[in-house]
Amino acid sequence: MVVTNSPSKKRASSSSAPPGKKPKKDPTAIQAEDRLKQPKQKGKEAKNDPTAIQAEDRLKQRKQKGKEAKNEPTAIQAEDRREQPKQKEKDAVDAKRQRQEASAVKKEKRQAEVTARKAVKRAEDAAKAEKKLWKQAWDDYWQQNDVLGEKFSAEPEKSINQTDAGTIYRLTPRELGCLPHFPDYNRLYKNTRKLFDEEEVKRLAFRKYAMLVGITGRDEEIMLSRGQELWEEE
Repeated sequence: MVVTNSPSKKRASSSSAPPGKKPKKDPTAIQAEDRLKQPKQKGKEAKNDPTAIQAEDRLKQRKQKGKEAKNEPTAIQAEDRREQPKQKEKDAVDAKRQRQEASAVKKEKRQAEVTARKAVKRAEDAAKAEKKLWKQAWDDYWQQNDVLGEKFSAEPEKSINQTDAGTIYRLTPRELGCLPHFPDYNRLYKNTRKLFDEEEVKRLAFRKYAMLVGITGRDEEIMLSRGQELWEEE
């Protein structure tokens, strides 16, 4: 039997490369590969191109100038001018706050002074009212104990006239009206003067001093003793 080779087998045998040899590349594939390599090569060439280097240098110079410009006096002044309105606004706010705080302090101080003056005034008014009551109590005493001109039958052993009683013991003629007196005729001046028992005048004066500062009580001797101390301190 005769065996004939089919055309497909011939094509397969003709396209296969002999062992140990590289297959030939298709021209179309070679061209595509070359086109792919060209941009990379151009990129490398562009980096070494004097024009590209100069452009890159100019870009670096502009960046450097920008950095230097920030530190230049003109740039600093311009920045300061931009900041001035903000600083002025801040200063104005601070000044307003300080004025408000100072005004509040002054207002508080005035209120404290007014409160203190009112407190002093109330204390003074209370003291005056109290003294008025003490004075009224003393006036009531000598008016209620007026002896209506009662006289001694003889001059007291230790007497004091009305003028000296007023000067030494601070007793008025009306207050002395609650003590009996001895009428003494003065031939030189041709008038009659009143002579009082000095011990009684002292007791009346000490009572007055005590009552005018609010010292009263059932123990009369203690009251008179305190009145004497006040009289001696005067």
